[in-house]
Amino acid sequence: MGAQARTLCIEAADAAPAAPLSFRDVAEADRARAEFGYDALLDGIQNGRFCGIPVTGPGPQVLIEVLRRRLWPVSARDIAGATPHFPNVFGLAEIRATLRNLGLGTRKVRHRGDDLAALPPGTMVIDGARVLFVDTPAYAAPVLRDCAGGQSIAIRRGRIYDCLLVEDRRDAKADQREPLRREIATRFRPELRLLVLLTTLSSSLVIAASMSVAFVFEAVLPSEAMDTLAAICIGLVGLMAIDIRLRRIRARVAARVSGRLDYIVSSRLYRKLLRLPLAMLLASPNSEQLDRLKQFEAVRDFAAGPGMMVLLDLPFVAALILAILIVNVYLGLVVFATLGVLAAIAALAIPRIRDLVTRHGASRRTYQRLLGETLNHAGQIARRGLGPAFAARLQPAFRDEIEAQAALDRSVATLGAGLSIVMTLSVASIAFVGAWQVIEGNLSGGALVACIILGSRLFGPVQQALFVLMRADGLLRTFRQIDAMMALPSEQAADMRPDERRADPAHLPVTFENLVMRYPGASEPALKALDVEIPAGRLTCIGGPSGAGKTSLLRAIVGNHPIQSGRVLLGPINLAQWTGHKKAELIGYVGHDAFLIHGTVAQNLRLTAPSATMADLEVVTDELGLLDRIRKLPKGFDTVLDKATEASMTPTFRAQICIARILLGRPGILLLDEIEANLSPDDERRLIAAIERRLDRMSCILVTHRQSIMTRADRLLVLQNGRVAFFGTPSANERRKP
Repeated sequence: MGAQARTLCIEAADAAPAAPLSFRDVAEADRARAEFGYDALLDGIQNGRFCGIPVTGPGPQVLIEVLRRRLWPVSARDIAGATPHFPNVFGLAEIRATLRNLGLGTRKVRHRGDDLAALPPGTMVIDGARVLFVDTPAYAAPVLRDCAGGQSIAIRRGRIYDCLLVEDRRDAKADQREPLRREIATRFRPELRLLVLLTTLSSSLVIAASMSVAFVFEAVLPSEAMDTLAAICIGLVGLMAIDIRLRRIRARVAARVSGRLDYIVSSRLYRKLLRLPLAMLLASPNSEQLDRLKQFEAVRDFAAGPGMMVLLDLPFVAALILAILIVNVYLGLVVFATLGVLAAIAALAIPRIRDLVTRHGASRRTYQRLLGETLNHAGQIARRGLGPAFAARLQPAFRDEIEAQAALDRSVATLGAGLSIVMTLSVASIAFVGAWQVIEGNLSGGALVACIILGSRLFGPVQQALFVLMRADGLLRTFRQIDAMMALPSEQAADMRPDERRADPAHLPVTFENLVMRYPGASEPALKALDVEIPAGRLTCIGGPSGAGKTSLLRAIVGNHPIQSGRVLLGPINLAQWTGHKKAELIGYVGHDAFLIHGTVAQNLRLTAPSATMADLEVVTDELGLLDRIRKLPKGFDTVLDKATEASMTPTFRAQICIARILLGRPGILLLDEIEANLSPDDERRLIAAIERRLDRMSCILVTHRQSIMTRADRLLVLQNGRVAFFGTPSANERRKP
């Protein structure tokens, strides 16, 4: 199937989703499967190339079947980035999450058996633990097929089936969602309705119990009807048991909403964070970004804490106030007076507490930033014996954070004590005023007892509401921050021009035109109007003293830091126009730090080439002299590189893993930044030999201080104070030296 035919098939699938798959559609899908490599992708998931461990069960087959029926174009890199890492299971939740990462959303619906044949291709029919698909054989009735077992199951026309519709979510406006507050209200509408119902029932039981107590005092006790009293007591116990049960159900529903909300917000924020432009990600230290993400937990705390319950109880509080006011006006005035005092206390205390919260947040961020910087450079600090100096630097920030926390705790405790006193006085006032009204004959004793019970019940939510009100600004600010973050422009894969599609980095020079780069806070630029053209298909070494701008030059190519002036060109193409994803496909970069993920050795190697076979891994690691050391690991290529394993590895081994990973990706340009510092002479010779064997399809730019590497280079670029001091052949550089 050609590219045009494939596009037509995809467009047809999206434009007319209601058409079921016929035998002709299946044939087209089979040809698309051969082109997109669905079978290879399924094999990769099942054998652990993408998830890190082999995945058993029908989950992978269901996932690939959805993609096949949708004729969804997907690559090994897409699958590797979408599937879960080391999954314990690969069930329906993992299938839906993977589809979402691939741009396909799922939506739960219910349909009669008569309607299943009209559902869009790829729709999953949930039948107990099985996931089925609708097939429409020629000249036969539609059936359900189990892709894992291959069985065909007749459709029961009158039965209601649970289905998962698969929808295209690749819309460019996917990030421009409705505000999070509105989305929460929409998404959790069934749960919110259930919470409202449970709260209403529980509150009604409280009112019924209060009225029962009033009835006991007014009718049962005067008549000394002990049988009636016993029945009422049994009924009250039953009401209490039902109320406890309703509250437990409400707590479970609220906990489910809280957990689900935490998952939705966290996963969405992290996905958004990793889709932002690289320059934006590097603009803030990791400690500040982690602290900012930590603040978003306020959304979960609102759902799990008293915030949601207060919102549910407030209408009931208004009903209780109205009930007391109807029973007796004077008791209602006592309640209103209490609310007025509480409002006055809140008006005086809450602004101060909010100021203290702001102060505590600022001091905490300062301490977290300093602590993060210290931990990031802990190795250097320990080697240089700077521990006491950095501890003294942290101590004032830590003291400010503790003092701010103590002041905030004191204010909150004082407010809580004041509210408790007001509540106690209010209940006592209801009792005294009610007793006066009983003496005056305006209120019965039973009604007084009922009012005392109702008053005690309504002041609890009011007190909680005041504490929630203290955090309302912070919660609303958190919602606004989340909405603002989700509205940030993501790094999108831009359409490439025809000349860019034909571009082969291995045969195009890298040109720096009047390049100026300055790091934040630096007094001098790292690169000063640098102009040089590095030839294609050659090994170019960059030398010079420390601080000359060697690393900055590589970072300008990769785009890790923005440039203030000038351009970096790949042939005629300005690299600033390419996204970070496109650069990563064509440019391989190994910096000072060996980047390893928590995964197996094979997973770390396949980060640049997800579809690489075990033979590919063995060839490239053997080429670098790494294969024997990997085979000596406890599980060879399947050894998990956790913290304990990494700590036992030499810097050389870590660096070679990173180099092998980059070579597996077959980059058009290879950038190496002083990686030879961890390599022995034999390792160095193997690396240079591996590079030279690839120079027909790759250019290499290598920052080094080793003369043995410089002499083997085709070109040598010497930098001095951010400028070009020499550019030419290594032999010419030797001749120019005095």
